[in-house]
Amino acid sequence: MSDLDDRSRGNDPLQLVERIRAGDVQAYAALVEQYLQPLTRYAYSFTRDETAHDVVQDVFARIWSLGPRWNPHGNLVAYLFGSVRNRAVDLARSEQTNQRVRESLQRDPPHADAESLDAASDVVLTASVRQEIAALTARQREAIRLRYNYGHSASQIAQILGVSTKSAEKLLSRALGTLRERLARFRGER
Repeated sequence: MSDLDDRSRGNDPLQLVERIRAGDVQAYAALVEQYLQPLTRYAYSFTRDETAHDVVQDVFARIWSLGPRWNPHGNLVAYLFGSVRNRAVDLARSEQTNQRVRESLQRDPPHADAESLDAASDVVLTASVRQEIAALTARQREAIRLRYNYGHSASQIAQILGVSTKSAEKLLSRALGTLRERLARFRGER
């Protein structure tokens, strides 16, 4: 579907974006109605299951939650498809990691006598990580949260924070370096 097709239906992409940024629910509904099916089909090409709909819903929810901060650069259709692709790829990577952990635990389950020791050290490590994350700068904390809690890529974090991709990468790199340094005492204990 081209921008020309959108204009012929009265949905000029630039006007639609501005109306959504201004909180126009009808414009947002028009965006969802127009792109839900093609974006879901596209997401399905990555997920091959019902999570395709969730991927698209995540993208639409993010658009609405950003409100006036939503600023898609360039072509709206390219932005939407790119966002769906990025979210689907992030989800696939996350699922692959989870699958590797599950397989590892099935191959080599923790020993019963070491279980309580592992649980105690996990509590200490978790508390220490939280404490060290809290000590980061506000921007570093936000970048870490967006990356690891929400699975956003550096370019998505850059867009959300309103900085360049390089700046977002530096925020993440510095935050992770600081955390590695401050949590070095836990290396080798696991």
